Amino acid sequence: MVEGGSLTVLSLVALVVFARLLTPAEVGLAALALGVVQLLNLPVEMLFHDALVQRRSVEDRHFDAAFTASAGMGLLMAGLCWAAEPLLGGVVDGSLPLVLAWMSLSLPASGLASALVARSRREFRFRSLAARSLIARAVSFLAGIALAFADAGVWAMVAQHLLQVWLSAVVLWLGAPDRPRLRVAPAETRELAGFGGTATGALIVEWAVHRLLTLQIGAALGLEAAGQFSLASRVVDMLRATVAGALVQPALPLMARLQERHRALRALWSGATELTCAITFPLFAGLAAVAPAMVAAVFGPGWAPAAPLVAVLSVAAMLTFARLYAVPALTALGRPRAVLGVRLAEVPALLAIPLLGPGLVGATAVYAWRALLALPVEVWALRGAAGLSALRQARGLPALALLAGVMGVAVHLLGAGLAGWPPAIVLAVQVAAGAVLWFVLLGLARRVLLRRLVRVVTRLVGRG
Repeated sequence: MVEGGSLTVLSLVALVVFARLLTPAEVGLAALALGVVQLLNLPVEMLFHDALVQRRSVEDRHFDAAFTASAGMGLLMAGLCWAAEPLLGGVVDGSLPLVLAWMSLSLPASGLASALVARSRREFRFRSLAARSLIARAVSFLAGIALAFADAGVWAMVAQHLLQVWLSAVVLWLGAPDRPRLRVAPAETRELAGFGGTATGALIVEWAVHRLLTLQIGAALGLEAAGQFSLASRVVDMLRATVAGALVQPALPLMARLQERHRALRALWSGATELTCAITFPLFAGLAAVAPAMVAAVFGPGWAPAAPLVAVLSVAAMLTFARLYAVPALTALGRPRAVLGVRLAEVPALLAIPLLGPGLVGATAVYAWRALLALPVEVWALRGAAGLSALRQARGLPALALLAGVMGVAVHLLGAGLAGWPPAIVLAVQVAAGAVLWFVLLGLARRVLLRRLVRVVTRLVGRG
């Protein structure tokens, strides 16, 4: 949580500065290039990750094989991007091919670090992972901001990305107690890839849905619309990733230890999901309610079209947290094909977007609620893998969603009543009123849950 919170603050400040100094078209250009690079990065970073974490026993030769293959893939992907730059330059207008080529230089760094990240997570060494992320993000943040003030334009965002990934890899490598070695091991590589290939396929489908939407928006509505969508999705994703990352990272290795104790795993699922939603439902319902004031106060009037997109994505994020532990549970139980099936069930939503012609808000709404298509598949897969019935998976969540909805509507109406006030003041009043109202509603309707939540927070603060 410390790692995620610190990274969110730095990312948010950087996003605010970029939004103030760069045009929406420049932000959209960086988003398109970064989307392609992140998609190429998935097999480099994740092909062997889940397999290394999930397996009951892993030897050094497995980490060596994963390291060698990942480093090779990183170099290969970057080389392909540079080789394709002249070809793309003749087809795509503008500087997108060159920006993509430079951003792809982060891929070799991801390949060097992937096996070390998996080993650290498997052994619960989250302190080292947090340290390397914080150092890399802080230095790259300062460099990116300095370049933005120096009128570097889109290259400020390119430099920030490259510096962040490379510094992260170098810091982790220098601090690792046991570094992998180059070793060509076909048997171990095939063994790990057999599990990791399916899991990575699910990640590729998930990321492709988001990145293809960005490309669709850029092609149909222009770079400025792509920039508005990129800003809105980054605002929501930064907050979502802060909370989700702090919970999912230990969830997979912990659930892997319980993979033969289904009763304990079911108890973990129920308690963790309810507590998680008690925190995240009001957070994202509130973000949807304050979106107009937040965008105006933080990013400026030029980004007003992003406000309804933030609201749509925030409400959809609530469903994400209701299903937060599904993928870790299925992965821990050795069901990567079920995870892939869940991701593939979301694809029809993306195919339906061009048929709607609704503009930016409508396309975002279809994308945001694609998880509804996958929900029956996910519920069925968890029931078969861990014996979690549909009722147990949803226990307590409808009531929390209703309370969060009441709070969100009240906060939205409060903002409408303060129309004409400075956006920063409206935002502050809305946030304070929403926080008080949530604790009142939770205390009246779910007092036992509120006490559990207070105990957990008190324990965390005491340990901190």
